[in-house]
Amino acid sequence: MRRYYDCVRKDTLSQDQFVRRIAPKIGCTNEQANQVWRIIRDEIKLCLLEGLKIKIKEVGTLETRWRKGRSISGGICGGHSVPDMRVVHLKPSAKLNKLLNGKDV
Repeated sequence: MRRYYDCVRKDTLSQDQFVRRIAPKIGCTNEQANQVWRIIRDEIKLCLLEGLKIKIKEVGTLETRWRKGRSISGGICGGHSVPDMRVVHLKPSAKLNKLLNGKDV
């Protein structure tokens, strides 16, 4: 049985592919673009850890939310519970939703 992670997905960009894609658009080397990306990524992580929301124009809002714990029954090992946990959520902007659904912006 093949699993989704057994092969490279054609519809997913790796971090390196993403960086190589944006480097020529901003007129810098792949290494410089990778350094900028690492700085942005680390700052996003720090903001989310502090409980801050990040509004990215024309993309949406990144925020953390609490997912309520729940009990799971059945399965091979009987039942167990999943604790409350913080999860990252992206609320897409109206503009992004319109673009994704083929509507004029």
